[in-house]
Amino acid sequence: MVIVLPGLASEAIDHSATSVTPQIRTRPGGPPVACALLANGQVAVHADALNEAQPLHAGRLNVLWIFEDSAAFAHYPYDEETEEWFSAAAMVADGHRHETDYGPDTDVDVRTETVVIEAINFWLVETTG
Repeated sequence: MVIVLPGLASEAIDHSATSVTPQIRTRPGGPPVACALLANGQVAVHADALNEAQPLHAGRLNVLWIFEDSAAFAHYPYDEETEEWFSAAAMVADGHRHETDYGPDTDVDVRTETVVIEAINFWLVETTG
């Protein structure tokens, strides 16, 4: 997985922290989405991108971080228990997708105590050969 943060210096987040934590985040004006929190909870990545990376096959999630001033490669442990936690988070998020009132006046529980960089949009690039 490649996470590009061009306006952020490498020392701004702890990208070496090894935890990968599931969380359900509410998108403004849209349904909830399951995410993986990286960098001590400072970066949220769409769980579908995590699924496409297939970390369970290698037992780890490989991430190339690209910052304003440098690039870093990190490995994060990923096992069957972690996969089950992400599966449960995805089921909860999917269960709320059928709710229709996601307008700007909707009262949702949004955590504001910390700033989280959301990398919710992702692209899949496949190579052959």
